[in-house]
Amino acid sequence: MKKILILHQPFPMGNYKLMPYIGKHLSNLKHEVFLLEQLNGNPISSEYIEFIKSQNFDTVYFEMLDKETFKLIENLKGVNRVLCYASKGIFNSFDDILSYCGTLYDKVLTNSKVMVEKFSKNNTPCEHFEFYPAPLNESEISYESKYNFKYVYLGGGFQRLTKPEYNLEKDIIYNNPLVQKYGNGWNNTVSYKGLLPPEDIGKLYNSSFYSLGTIEPSQREMGMINNRYSEIMKSKGTILGIPYKNIDYFGAEEFIIFVDTPSLLENKEIKINKEKQYSFIIDKENDFFNKLKSLI
Repeated sequence: MKKILILHQPFPMGNYKLMPYIGKHLSNLKHEVFLLEQLNGNPISSEYIEFIKSQNFDTVYFEMLDKETFKLIENLKGVNRVLCYASKGIFNSFDDILSYCGTLYDKVLTNSKVMVEKFSKNNTPCEHFEFYPAPLNESEISYESKYNFKYVYLGGGFQRLTKPEYNLEKDIIYNNPLVQKYGNGWNNTVSYKGLLPPEDIGKLYNSSFYSLGTIEPSQREMGMINNRYSEIMKSKGTILGIPYKNIDYFGAEEFIIFVDTPSLLENKEIKINKEKQYSFIIDKENDFFNKLKSLI
């Protein structure tokens, strides 16, 4: 049994729901698990660092953090620091992290084959996973009439509304009045529905006819698939995905309807085997946890 600290983002940021889900899984394996919200730029104190050190954790698990929380990681020498590397975070490029082995992390779990090769050349213990686990309990996957829309998208707006690398997404999703949008940063956007309660993710995807899947430009470059795809598949929703280049979907293509035009209604009706889709993503979830266990 290990004493494990898991650091996570606050609501409504990306892993606010995922990290507690991972923590529960590790608790079920009889590990002693503690969750701690990252500082999000608030200054860290020496008292804070010393208190965390005094807890004598065996392992700390985290995704990319803000600079202040990374100062905590730096001070946890002797603790097994396991980084899930699925975004470049505070760095200018994905490669910048390579020089911090032994400082900000000791082992890595990543969904980028490109980075697996680079970590391996850097003599860093590393495991590759294909799809994130979807942090949804069975009770959360159900039909809810208020989410019975034709097209839905869950994610952040902000810079995505103005940057040129999102032009295709802007045409198909962001500026499309047919797509109901949930998340932060959409306030002045057509068909904005507000923040989605965290317990309603499975309900949204299960109840809508189509759910839009996108991948960030920086993630695309590294061949990464984000947790949106896992959540839609586990919810037995139907994914409308943009046909990005250089993405290996590892067999999930049969569960994705690819679109590259705003004319969503012109899509052919495609029958998706939802039970097979669900089994597929549960297998990928089990693979993720097996890889994580090997690093813990």
